[in-house]
Amino acid sequence: MTASRWVDFRVVKDSVSFEAVLDHYDLLGSFQRTRDGFRGPCPIHKGTHPKQFVISSSKHVYYCFGRCQSGGNVLDFVAHMEAVSIREAALLLAEWFDLGSHGRQVRPTKSGRKR
Repeated sequence: MTASRWVDFRVVKDSVSFEAVLDHYDLLGSFQRTRDGFRGPCPIHKGTHPKQFVISSSKHVYYCFGRCQSGGNVLDFVAHMEAVSIREAALLLAEWFDLGSHGRQVRPTKSGRKR
């Protein structure tokens, strides 16, 4: 990753949902939908209890009630999963979800070219 790349953390957090990140890690199948998000085993410490890891979609946060007691937003989650800094997590999310240089999603035009 290029150290000089700039990314807007707030825009990345607002642009990428936990559901999209769980899908990226192929974890959606191990999570149960709740009224406000998801619940399942902790992917950070490889937990097995089906209710120890809770994601609140309305608050955009997660928390592990199991061994690791990890919590935070989507950037914190990716940083833990990839063992990288928050900045590197933001850059990864921008890359994975086709966000532009400022963290905004790049949408194709009608001609198929990205704006």
